[in-house]
Amino acid sequence: MSHTLSGQANANDKIYNAQSITLPNAMQVVVVENHRTPAVTHMVWYRIGGADEVAGETGLAHYLEHLMFKGSDLVDSGEFSKKVKSWGGNDNAFTSWDFTAYFQTVPKDKLEAVMLMESDRMKNLNFKDEEALTERDVVLEERKQRTDSNPMAQLHEAMRATLFINHPYGRPIIGWDQELKKLSPEGARAFYKNYYAPKNAILVVSGDINAKDVFELAAKTYGKIENGEAISRPTWPEVPNMYGQVTVTHMHESIRQPIYQKLFRVPGMGTDYDKSLGFAVAENIIGGNTGRLYQALVVDQKLASSVNFRYGGVSIDDSTISIGAAPLDGVPLNDIDTAIMSVLRDVADNGVTSDEVQKSISQMQDESVYERDSLTGPAMMIGYQLASGIELDKIESWADDLSHINADNVQDLVRDYLISSAGSYHAVTGHLLPNEN
Repeated sequence: MSHTLSGQANANDKIYNAQSITLPNAMQVVVVENHRTPAVTHMVWYRIGGADEVAGETGLAHYLEHLMFKGSDLVDSGEFSKKVKSWGGNDNAFTSWDFTAYFQTVPKDKLEAVMLMESDRMKNLNFKDEEALTERDVVLEERKQRTDSNPMAQLHEAMRATLFINHPYGRPIIGWDQELKKLSPEGARAFYKNYYAPKNAILVVSGDINAKDVFELAAKTYGKIENGEAISRPTWPEVPNMYGQVTVTHMHESIRQPIYQKLFRVPGMGTDYDKSLGFAVAENIIGGNTGRLYQALVVDQKLASSVNFRYGGVSIDDSTISIGAAPLDGVPLNDIDTAIMSVLRDVADNGVTSDEVQKSISQMQDESVYERDSLTGPAMMIGYQLASGIELDKIESWADDLSHINADNVQDLVRDYLISSAGSYHAVTGHLLPNEN
């Protein structure tokens, strides 16, 4: 078997000590050995997702994810999950802007059977038109439940469309309602033929297995699949600059208390690895139960019952920082905005302490050690980052690389991206309000 090996360095230097090969058909195979439980998690990540759809066909990647369970040459429609469950395992799939992933956790002696089924539907998906149209109705219903009847989801959808104008990250993964209704079985088959191929796929297996055995099984199953006429993902447009201050207001009869949201566009791990590390540390210092925002708005000023600050982090293109707050009764949303921006300006002007930085880095490094001991966690984290364009070496060294972040880095990032006078400031404010009627 022809392959290239990586990930063989000392386990102490790496989070997962993963081993990786690339099959002759360009499919990457990554293995994390963990012999604590006699089970394995098997994941296939396609480097294709909602951001790769043609304009006017939003939701197609997610629609195809549903259709992948509607039968292949080896497995009848609806039988894939039933077989996994009959073995005492579980399976699922999910779609993002950057990828679509399929996973199964099964007893280790069922790994080859899962690989046979998953590799078959990579090449031989075979669904009937009638079933595909019925499944489209299922996806439409899913949108109704997740978005059309959820005012917070509606607000986020509108904010993201504003923040990522003229970029596929501004489109909802599940698709716009009127475009979902027009998706066709033929369109799904064309998307499948274009992108579902070994060269666009990553296999990650973690659990009670030996890497050598997985590599041999991968060669025997996925290694036999040819790429054919499959193409790689299209090039996305650059996100244009935003001008002015934008506020999106959404009113809904189910809302009793106003809710404040803010979404910033910032570099992601795929666009600037070093800055993504700095933002991760900033999230820990500014967000969290003991973070600066919580201390200021909840403890000291008693303006809100809760507040959060989250960095999206892993993405091929730009990522986001989201801030959310639930004001106490009678507190205007403008007061919440003023208090939040005051905290951010304080960091921009006066910085953070070295102690805060070191405490945050130590906490994140400790968490990375626990990640390694989980069965599914390594497959999830490695696949998520590989599919978003991050190299395995960086995934393995992430916790170590955090130690290079200092207080100046955090201050610079907040000043350059989160303050309205900054040249790289791109943000949308969201207000979710009770319906005035």
